[in-house]
Amino acid sequence: MVMTRCGTDVVYAHPPEFTLDPKIVEKARRNAEETGGSFEETGNLREAFEGADVTYVRNHTTLNFADIGPQADTAVIDKYKGWTCKESPMDLTSKSSIFMHCLPVDRGHEVTNE
Repeated sequence: MVMTRCGTDVVYAHPPEFTLDPKIVEKARRNAEETGGSFEETGNLREAFEGADVTYVRNHTTLNFADIGPQADTAVIDKYKGWTCKESPMDLTSKSSIFMHCLPVDRGHEVTNE
């Protein structure tokens, strides 16, 4: 949200089942519009990494879990175990890109050691 208030081009990548509160998404879009940046969403992890100057990784959760039930939580999470920041998508970022995380990072889940 902060970056959308700074005129930054933000690409928010998330699995389709992991949605943000629509009010937050709308606020991010308005912020970007007002400051000359952009806010895009994608379900394609590699697309989000392409040309990125900063990669900020965060564990996902979703509003939808309340609707799909606790048994589906594990199935959905397991479906996206490959959504990990690792060397191959980082190779798609800009040459001087940086990786950021709010810490503590969950190694092997959110990011690999490389």
